[in-house]
Amino acid sequence: MRATVPFLILSIPLIEIALFLVVGDLIGVAATLAATVAAALLGILLIRGRGVAALRQLRPGDGVAAVPVAAMLRGATMVLAGMLLLVPGFLTDLLGLSLLLPPVRRRIGAAIGRRFRPVPAGPGFGPGPIIDGDAVIVDDGAAPERRPPAGPPAQPIPPGRTLRSGPL
Repeated sequence: MRATVPFLILSIPLIEIALFLVVGDLIGVAATLAATVAAALLGILLIRGRGVAALRQLRPGDGVAAVPVAAMLRGATMVLAGMLLLVPGFLTDLLGLSLLLPPVRRRIGAAIGRRFRPVPAGPGFGPGPIIDGDAVIVDDGAAPERRPPAGPPAQPIPPGRTLRSGPL
């Protein structure tokens, strides 16, 4: 298992180069470059559009304090798809395009759901006893002591003059 991950990481660029050569031979250099640029543009659009939309959906609404896991997973897979499309290469484009398919996203969500268990977020925020108590705010009426700022006192700017920044 430990040797598999570095091997996969090192083999992806080699596979991408081989695919560039094969696709370039089949459809031509200009069409290959156009497909690569189009995939990168699609990736940028996905990251900008779907990523921002996913962040908006993460805000809990209607008084619900829970994070919507399905929306978070959908947004994460869309952003990951955009990132994969942004990387030049046909293998990463294929992986990115597959993440755009809802059945693939559902299977990934199910696989992630099997690995993690939900944690109840109730009044106690976890196991253990709930200790009931009262809070008391003590105010003796005295204002807190204010200290002057450290350093030399600031000089007022004369009218008609502006501040300039630059090397000292």
